[in-house]
Amino acid sequence: MKVADAVEMLTAVEGDLALAARGIEVDQKELAAALAKANADSAEAVVMRMLVKAPQAVEPPPPEE
Repeated sequence: MKVADAVEMLTAVEGDLALAARGIEVDQKELAAALAKANADSAEAVVMRMLVKAPQAVEPPPPEE
């Protein structure tokens, strides 16, 4: 899932944010870049920090040959 889509979805969560973030797979590099650009106090940054902690953050797949 793209980081922007995950952030949009998670900012609407009314329950346990950590639990919701655990089910979402995002590219670590894309997440790191987006978090570096985000305002540290924003809801988006909070959600992205939860995604960093989520065990489903994955490395991008290797390019196919």
